[in-house]
Amino acid sequence: MTYLVPIALFGWIPVVLMFFVLLPPRRAVITAFLLGWLFLPNAGYQFQGLPDYTKISATSTGVLLAAILFDPGRLLAFRPRLVDLPMVVWCICPVFSAISNEIGGTLSNALYGGATAALSQIFTWGLPYLIGRIYFSDLDGLRELAIGIFI
Repeated sequence: MTYLVPIALFGWIPVVLMFFVLLPPRRAVITAFLLGWLFLPNAGYQFQGLPDYTKISATSTGVLLAAILFDPGRLLAFRPRLVDLPMVVWCICPVFSAISNEIGGTLSNALYGGATAALSQIFTWGLPYLIGRIYFSDLDGLRELAIGIFI
């Protein structure tokens, strides 16, 4: 890996925070996800007990942190509905899979492996889904997202 990879990946969160300062929140989310997934390097860093730090987790974490800091009202207004249940099951199913397959030999090892895999699943699938539900759950949001993707 070159020296630009860690600069790009670890510098992305402050860039996302800057997007939220300069742009309206919905447009900042669109900009952060599109630019992050298009231009961040396809590399990652592994940390013990944490999900891999990749362009997906950097973008999702940055947007969630910026939403907490700059747009907390929208986060607090979110109410889970029955339609969110499949995503919740998708994110926690690695725990049940690890337990039923006895991965690691003991129950505690299986729980640890399952929890680590579930955390990775949450960062890869759950956070983008949550952010999408928060910012693009109405017709105006979907319209703005479609225009952003088209541009």
